[in-house]
Amino acid sequence: MARYTPTEEHRKLIGLLAERGLPLDDMVLLLNVAAPDVVISVAQLRRQFDHELKVGGAKKNLAIAERINKSADSGNVAAQIFMAKVHLGWQETKSSKAKAGDAPTDVPGVKADQLPTLAAVEKIFRIPRKSSRRS
Repeated sequence: MARYTPTEEHRKLIGLLAERGLPLDDMVLLLNVAAPDVVISVAQLRRQFDHELKVGGAKKNLAIAERINKSADSGNVAAQIFMAKVHLGWQETKSSKAKAGDAPTDVPGVKADQLPTLAAVEKIFRIPRKSSRRS
């Protein structure tokens, strides 16, 4: 059997599929359907299309990050919490009864009085406070 050489069309196809987040097995199947004379394995796909897989995956990650940032910026609290966990290293604690003025005390190498208070974090992230007054 002759050695497979990817065409520009195949490179574009695999790049697009990687950008869409398809599993490698599905990419192999679709490539084999698009080019019936080609029979390629997942290992060959990784070797032959390494660049396209990496760039497509990076584009997918960028699209996801943009959507999460947009959600967080528009006030989606779940997205804001996710961003704080990912980018600031925040973690769930055993007690979820934090109050304004409270500060975490379990950050290694940092004294409790050096940490921002919950109120300061709310201000930084522009998290609206719920009013305790009833209308």
